[in-house]
Amino acid sequence: MTRRALIATAAGVLFSSSAGPARADDAKEQCAAAFEAGQRSQLVGDLQHAIEEFQSCAGSPCSVPAQRECSRLLELAEAAIPSVVFELTFAANLPNRPVTLSIDDREPGIYGGETLRVNRGKHRFVFECEGCTTVTRRIEFADHDSKRKEVVFNPQCGNANAPTTGAASEPSAQSTQCPAAGASAPAVKPSESARAPLMPLRNSMADDARLRDTVIFASAAALATVGGIGFVGFGLTARSGERALAECAPYCSDTRIAAVKRNYLLANVSLGTGLLALGGATIWWFGLRSSAPSAGSGGQWSVGLGPVSNLRRTF
Repeated sequence: MTRRALIATAAGVLFSSSAGPARADDAKEQCAAAFEAGQRSQLVGDLQHAIEEFQSCAGSPCSVPAQRECSRLLELAEAAIPSVVFELTFAANLPNRPVTLSIDDREPGIYGGETLRVNRGKHRFVFECEGCTTVTRRIEFADHDSKRKEVVFNPQCGNANAPTTGAASEPSAQSTQCPAAGASAPAVKPSESARAPLMPLRNSMADDARLRDTVIFASAAALATVGGIGFVGFGLTARSGERALAECAPYCSDTRIAAVKRNYLLANVSLGTGLLALGGATIWWFGLRSSAPSAGSGGQWSVGLGPVSNLRRTF
């Protein structure tokens, strides 16, 4: 039998003793429904809803046995549900004012320091008041927890309508965290500027150009070196194989002939790779590189147009 069926059976047995006139049937059904709903909520950990249901069936018009059982379960739920009390404190230059509290993004309401009961688990408390900074508390609760937390309210920066005390209106009492409206950063004195060390400015464009040139020429040198080594190695192997073919001619196998041809092909490919790498580096250095902005060009380039004045563009 499932847990829900057990609860329904217990409710039926408990409330069957209150059988009476027909006018009591509706009240009996409401009491049984509240008793069953309260036990279901208690089993899933929703003690807030369970307390509401047990309170509804703990008094008349429910029968005396039903009232006793609901009262007993109500006491157990109230003893187990976590509670928290927040002590509200305002800054020295901020008078007391009404505070609203929203729990888990629900509709906010006025909070005056009373005890709050919440289900176990994590909860989010958001405190707000006029002219104050919003305060958020995230707290995790376990069964039977009883916590006391302090919430400190500070004046909201830039709120000119917030009431202040006489002492707070003085410049010396102004909060250091909320600078006056229109105030700018403190000016640096000439003596302080003279003492400050001068940091060299890094020309990122020139550094990027040097890094790019280094990578291109290093890659070209590596390809040229590999091509040269491959040309010499495969070429020597091919010449050696060709001389060996002269000894076995005309009875040389196709495999030996194919090996000589392959080595000649690899030697030619290696040579071509090296030449292309050197040619590409030369074209970059004398052709494409000259059109790139130099370190001192300031991001400008010009094109000569003969009789027309030079066309200059800044980017």
